[in-house]
Amino acid sequence: MTEAALADAANEAIEALCGTPGSFSDRQVRRWLSGDVTKPWPKTVLAVAHALQTDPDRLGWRLDGRVIRVPAGAASSSPPPTTPQENPPVLRREFLSAATASLFDAALPPAGRIGITDVDRVRSRLESLHEIDDLSGGTQLAYVAEELARRVETAMRNCVFGPRVERALYVVLGEIYASAGWYAFDSSDNSTAAAHYDAALRAGMLAGDRTLQARVWACMSRLAWELRRSAETITIARVALDATRNGRDPRLGALLHCRLAIGYAQGGQAARSGQALARAETLLGQAEPDGPAWLSFCNEAEVLGAGAMAYMTLGRPVRAVELEEYGSTAVIGRYRRNHYAKLVHLALCQLGAGRVEEAAGSASQAVGLREHVTCPRWDARLCDFRKAVDAYTVPEARQFVARYDAVVAA
Repeated sequence: MTEAALADAANEAIEALCGTPGSFSDRQVRRWLSGDVTKPWPKTVLAVAHALQTDPDRLGWRLDGRVIRVPAGAASSSPPPTTPQENPPVLRREFLSAATASLFDAALPPAGRIGITDVDRVRSRLESLHEIDDLSGGTQLAYVAEELARRVETAMRNCVFGPRVERALYVVLGEIYASAGWYAFDSSDNSTAAAHYDAALRAGMLAGDRTLQARVWACMSRLAWELRRSAETITIARVALDATRNGRDPRLGALLHCRLAIGYAQGGQAARSGQALARAETLLGQAEPDGPAWLSFCNEAEVLGAGAMAYMTLGRPVRAVELEEYGSTAVIGRYRRNHYAKLVHLALCQLGAGRVEEAAGSASQAVGLREHVTCPRWDARLCDFRKAVDAYTVPEARQFVARYDAVVAA
């Protein structure tokens, strides 16, 4: 990455998080590299970290007034991979809380009266995080969302507001916790994800918002499937469907039937899994294009991907390949994180179907996206693929292994 490219990427991150364009230049990047800057703005720290696809505390920057130095070569090469052992969670949490403070100070007043416009500002911050997650994954955003939730809770304790605003605050608080749970889940931190989902569900119940509750239940159902709790996966999805029977958005119905499908597949109920997938496809066809923003990811690619997961679980990799191949071509451009996940899953499906050369090709495409996406859950799946394909001697497999090892070790 050149100095000008880093400046552009940091400017885009600032605009996504704050709503206003950044103004970094290549000259400022050179000042960062030289150590001339002695105390950066917190939003600068977060923007550069996002641009370099790394954690803020890996940059060597501090907010204590000491000379700040970006590691040599940071603006001309990919950043070194982060490992959880190098950056204790508590340290990262404290650092990010400080680094994001200036982004959220204006979202809600520290005291006085809160109105609907204040709640709308909070939601706009959350939507900015969603955009970053769609593009690059949400690993770096988990603690940011936690910080935003804490600030909303603090404002609710210290400010005054009417019943309508109170309900709106609980709704947006639930949305924040649901997002924080997803970011934690995507980082393979299942226990933290579960805790955030519990907090989101509580907020949804206090708000009396059944759609929000169903959204959280959809997340909890997916987590249960990941933990191989098929009965729980099914039960949670059914509860969500029952709770939103009247007036449910078809796209939400499609998502919940996808959860049913993978749950039934995990329980060995192939017929019911197929019925749930068919229902999901029907409901998706009834959905309006301008539905809720948080549901925009539930598109044709998502339903096909759920089908591929179900058929792989049922031991039918050939059918899984058919669905995932088509689903991979249906991913909308801005969902780069989803495209990465689909390529990894497609490679696993193809390998399961004995199509080793094609699997290596799909995995190689995923490696090309890996440097732009931070998603530990699918990084682990790609690592599993690398271990499995290492047993094959075809040239495509050997080339993939060599490329994967070189990229991960870089």
